[in-house]
Amino acid sequence: VEWIGQIPEHWEVRRLKVIADMQTGTTPPTTDTEFFDGDINWFTPSDFTGKLLIKDSERKLANKAVEEGQAHLFPANTIMIVGIGATVGKTAFTQMKASCNQQITAIQVNEVNRAKYYAYWLYSCSSAIKATANYTTLPIINNQHLGEAPCPFVNDIAEQTGIVEYLDAACMTIDNLICTNEENIKKLKEYRQSIIYEAVTGKIEV
Repeated sequence: VEWIGQIPEHWEVRRLKVIADMQTGTTPPTTDTEFFDGDINWFTPSDFTGKLLIKDSERKLANKAVEEGQAHLFPANTIMIVGIGATVGKTAFTQMKASCNQQITAIQVNEVNRAKYYAYWLYSCSSAIKATANYTTLPIINNQHLGEAPCPFVNDIAEQTGIVEYLDAACMTIDNLICTNEENIKKLKEYRQSIIYEAVTGKIEV
């Protein structure tokens, strides 16, 4: 399979639709303010930061939106993938109950203990998924088409858990390095601005 390449011979390849259920999110009527400003995370593509885990949304929904069927509340450990727009293919994973708008497809893995593994898998394939989008005005990924995506299936759950734990640790190390470097870059920019100011105002000899 082109997306996957070579895998261990004791693994399998299964279609995403076999291992998970998919459902598109919704947007409650914005004219009813009682549907918003509650405590429920309501993710939109702008909340996807580039990291796998998403924990907080810019906008929130009230319980009324879910109770009246204006929004879907997805369970913890749901994978979310942007299905329409400029950031199509971007993938994230929420470890708490959450909702999302109609630009996002929520993917619920049938075996919840495998969910994070497939979150990592889809995250790694975001460019390939984007390449399969249909282009009209905006790139769009059809859920039926997405369901045909091939996925590696690790029969041994202990082996799969080990992969997830390795990735959790590696990604945490990388994220920490990124934060450190971003802080250093910020300080260097401030230093550069200070040097320029002191030079142009005659506070230092050149």
